[in-house]
Amino acid sequence: SSSSLFAERLRPHLKNNMHDADSFLRLCQYQQGRDYQDTQAFQKIRQQIIMTTLHNNSNDDDDLHHLLVYFAIPPQLYVTAAQTICRVFASSKTKISMVLEKPFGRDLA
Repeated sequence: SSSSLFAERLRPHLKNNMHDADSFLRLCQYQQGRDYQDTQAFQKIRQQIIMTTLHNNSNDDDDLHHLLVYFAIPPQLYVTAAQTICRVFASSKTKISMVLEKPFGRDLA
């Protein structure tokens, strides 16, 4: 699957305890979408996260309590992606935190 290929690309960059790396990689998901307004792709991610959470926890609560999103996308897309994430993930119980990767310039080539 694309998530397992994504995990294998990440694995060489993870150091220290391989058990911790494996645990971390099992939680990583990759979902391709049309664009940052692709609600259907974000809904698939939400379902994957809920299934992983239910698998790793004993409670049957399918609400997400805290979602951390790391944006490694162009700054001009932050607002669009954040709006889509909020539409798909927001509930009365979900706290959404977003980390923005600082861009290091532009490739003008």
